[in-house]
Amino acid sequence: MPTIAASLLSLCLFVATASASIPANSGYNIVWSDDFNGAHYAAVDHSKWNQIYGTPSQNGEEEIYNAGTDEVHLSGDGQVYIVPTLSGDEWLSGRLESTGAWNCEAGNAMIFQASIWVPDFTGSPAKFAGLWPAFWAKGNSYRTSGTGWPLCGEWDIFEVTDRLSNQNQGTLHFQDANGNHNGNFNGRVTYAGGQYHTWAFKVDRRNSDWTKQQLTWYLDGNEFLSCHRRYDWSIRPVGGIGV
Repeated sequence: MPTIAASLLSLCLFVATASASIPANSGYNIVWSDDFNGAHYAAVDHSKWNQIYGTPSQNGEEEIYNAGTDEVHLSGDGQVYIVPTLSGDEWLSGRLESTGAWNCEAGNAMIFQASIWVPDFTGSPAKFAGLWPAFWAKGNSYRTSGTGWPLCGEWDIFEVTDRLSNQNQGTLHFQDANGNHNGNFNGRVTYAGGQYHTWAFKVDRRNSDWTKQQLTWYLDGNEFLSCHRRYDWSIRPVGGIGV
C-alpha cells in the first residue's frame, strides 16, 4: 500500500492588537491554534477540527475522504499527518476543516498561518502525479446557510500539484456580478519541497479607505501576492490532499 504524507507542524490564527507581541507576528494575538500534540496515531482534536468523510464532488477528484486515523493522525511529536493511501483500486485521503470561523472586522487585521511539509513534486515525469495538497480558507456561509461556491468565496493559500512542479499558486476565487466564477487573480511562488515552510495569509482592514484594504499571501515571511479588498467574508481554514 503506497503512502505519501503531508504534514502540518502548527496552524494559528492571529488578530492584530495595539499591545500584543508575538515573535514572528509582532502586534498580533493568537486567538486560535493547534500544535497537534498527542500520542502517535491519535486522532486530531475534534473540538477544533471537523474531519470530512465521503467523496468530493468538485475538481474531478477520485479519492474518498476517510474519517478515521489511517489517513489523518498525530505523529506523536507535534505534527499531524494527512496520508493518501491506495487500497486496491481506491484512493483514500483526508481533509480537515476548522470547527470555528472568524471574521476580520473593520479597523483590524488577521493572519492565517501554517507550517506545512509536502514532498518534492519536481521531476520528469513529475513525482507524485495526481496528488493535490492544499491549505485554504472558504466563506463560512457555505456551511451556515448553504451558499454555493463560488459565491461563498475562497482564498487558496497553499495549493500544489505535479502540474505546478515546485511552485505554489495562491488564488482568490469569487462570483462576479454576472454570476460567473472568477479565479483569475492568482500568483505563483517557487519553494523547495521536502521541507517545512510557513505559509500565511493576511486580511488587513486597518485602512479606513476600503479600496486600500488588502489581502496578502506570504511564504516564509516574504510577500508573494496581494490584492485590494472587495468583499466581507467570515472564513474557516481548511487543509487536505485531493487525489
